[in-house]
Amino acid sequence: MWTGSLINHAGAFVVPFFAYYLTGRQGFGPAQVGLVATLYGAGGVASTVAAGAAADRFGRRPTLLVSQLAAAATTLAVGLADGFGSIAVLAFILGFTSYGAAPVLSALVADVVPEPDRKRAYALHYWAVNLGFAAAPVLAGLLAGHDYRWLFAGDALTTALCAVLIAWRVPEVRTANAGTAEPTSGAGLLHALRDRALLTLLPAVFAMVLVYTQYQVTQPLAMRAAGLSPAVYGLVSAVNGAVIVVFQPLVARLADRCDDARLLAAGALLLGAGMASTAFDHSAAAFAVSVAVWTLGEAIAMPTSNAVVSRLAPPGLQGRYQGLYAMTWALAAVAAPLAGGWTFSRFGAAPVWAGCLVLGALAAGGAVVLRNSPLRQPTSSPQAA
Repeated sequence: MWTGSLINHAGAFVVPFFAYYLTGRQGFGPAQVGLVATLYGAGGVASTVAAGAAADRFGRRPTLLVSQLAAAATTLAVGLADGFGSIAVLAFILGFTSYGAAPVLSALVADVVPEPDRKRAYALHYWAVNLGFAAAPVLAGLLAGHDYRWLFAGDALTTALCAVLIAWRVPEVRTANAGTAEPTSGAGLLHALRDRALLTLLPAVFAMVLVYTQYQVTQPLAMRAAGLSPAVYGLVSAVNGAVIVVFQPLVARLADRCDDARLLAAGALLLGAGMASTAFDHSAAAFAVSVAVWTLGEAIAMPTSNAVVSRLAPPGLQGRYQGLYAMTWALAAVAAPLAGGWTFSRFGAAPVWAGCLVLGALAAGGAVVLRNSPLRQPTSSPQAA
């Protein structure tokens, strides 16, 4: 799974250069690019819960293969399409198929890794994802220099390769379901939506992802307002990947010694404070320090929250729980650019950074509340829902 995720995300060539492709090759305007990006995100929101439920009902490997192979085919189709209408429709389908892998992979980690080791496993998986993301823009730039079509071909190939590798090497393990009837999708989701601990965790995750996503939206605007060039922005952004690459294995080892709720609270506070400190940044070095602080929060909080979800999930509902978790990420990823961009343009930077600090504090408060909730799965059958 680690190798498959590394290959898949190292080949995530389309997303970093999609806006360049749409404006340069297709001639789209800013409004059209924004709508295509929104449709891609909407497809992701729609797919996560469906993929999680399918993983519980039909198995991890079949769901992953269908999702990833469909994503590979759709990626090729987008690269061959011309015109706003066809690309807009395909962008929604691409989001739907691409996002579906996340809850399935998270459920697979829970299947094959014993519960005491899951925090470390999710941290190492997160490390693989970020290693891939760090390499993807560099490789994509080389391919785009020859022909944009190579971006779509390479992305499709690595997506398919990830699915085949995991299907070949990772067994289908759902021993928790033995001897229990398979819950219907509706009953399983109702059970999840009545889980107070999960309903405490998901808003905290939503708040953290809202803060985290500002690095793609308002932080570049702030750096531009400070007179820094795109090249400097690229170097500062590389600090995120460098910190993850260096410190994520260390965080993975330390996570086993710490309480989940305290890790979540610490990560949320570092995320909020690090992003809020951008308000005082005027030089590349200062922005780099802010990036390093919130990246540490990301490295602590994100894998921990994933592990907590896996622990909360009762037998037979791991995929659905992970689907709701992935949907929270997708919703925040859609909402963050809209909220951050609108606030920045209408009221300036200060309310954005103050909002990040408040959101980080609220997420930390949610983690404190979660500490008083049971973090193990309930013993009652989900069919009771």
